[in-house]
Amino acid sequence: MKSISLIIGLIVLAVLVAGGVYVYRTTQPNEAVMLDNSPLPDSEGAVDSQFIQQQPVGQPSADEAILESGTDTGDGAALLQDEVVVSMTDEGFTPTAVSLPVGGTVMFVNNGQGLHWPASDVHPTHEILPDFDAKRGLTTGERYSYTFTEPGNWRFHDHLHPSFTGTINIE
Repeated sequence: MKSISLIIGLIVLAVLVAGGVYVYRTTQPNEAVMLDNSPLPDSEGAVDSQFIQQQPVGQPSADEAILESGTDTGDGAALLQDEVVVSMTDEGFTPTAVSLPVGGTVMFVNNGQGLHWPASDVHPTHEILPDFDAKRGLTTGERYSYTFTEPGNWRFHDHLHPSFTGTINIE
């Protein structure tokens, strides 16, 4: 009886070890697709590891976005007749609250270094206003525009960073 229990135990152990080896081998990163994050040499051959975040070419900064989109009310809100520009950065949206008339357009500009995905609430389904959804993460400098055809107070968020939120009031 002891030998049968020992054999069954060894078989179970062998299956677990084989399963662990299989999982380990199938989840190993492929060297061909690994990113090389090593710093590049400058024109003189020296390696500089300092990272300087640059503003995307042709894109407004967060401050410029407020100026382009209307009057800054001091509480993060900007008002405009027809179009508002909302800057998306790695810290969130600027401005976080805007007001437009029916037919007004909001243009989201990714001024951050990471991907940002503007969409209507509720995260993750975007069912409040399903057409208000970029459907993918926008890279640095990319833009997404949405024209609001119905009045309402529409909440939005960054699908990839759900704590980044804002409100669009359409009157």
